[in-house]
Amino acid sequence: MRRAGRLSFASGSRTRFGSVRSSNLSAATIAVLNEIGFEWKKQEPTYTQPYTMVPGPVSPDVASQSTPQDLFSRFFTDEVWDCIVTDTNQDANFFVQNNPSCRTWTNTTVDEMKAFVVC
Repeated sequence: MRRAGRLSFASGSRTRFGSVRSSNLSAATIAVLNEIGFEWKKQEPTYTQPYTMVPGPVSPDVASQSTPQDLFSRFFTDEVWDCIVTDTNQDANFFVQNNPSCRTWTNTTVDEMKAFVVC
């Protein structure tokens, strides 16, 4: 049988309370708690209702029929794609200039980058 109790003790000017389950304690600890006057009381679970909300992100401006691509586009805006393409082209051109054995680089576009990432 599981027993649960409320433990209170003084610490400075505060009184602290805590819950203890007898199944988590050793027999010696239970004996000490009983010796100092700890009261064991049966404690029912504290929840009162089952969770009924729909899990997942909730946003008033996202329709429930949104596709994964619609949601992806909310984070990867045109500005983000432009930044990715600009940085990619700059890095590639820098690499080609500093490594004579490399072939030339043809700058990529937003459409090419989207095709590469979204596939």
